[in-house]
Amino acid sequence: MRTIQTLGINLGKLLDREEEYEYFGSIYAGDVITRKMKVIDMYTKGKGKRAIDVTVLETDLINQRGELVMKYRSTLMEI
Repeated sequence: MRTIQTLGINLGKLLDREEEYEYFGSIYAGDVITRKMKVIDMYTKGKGKRAIDVTVLETDLINQRGELVMKYRSTLMEI
């Protein structure tokens, strides 16, 4: 939620959300997971009143041993 606020995305105008997941390892009870998120793309699709602002975020989930266990990509569309 903090990322959404930082990017200035209006949740009232959030039209669609697409997610992709890629798994690299297992997550076990007791693991400490750190999340590292970055913006990998921002663009506008269409023009005028039909324009949609698109933001693509990529998040790495890393366990306490420094191992990448999962990566997910979210596509946010704001009208």
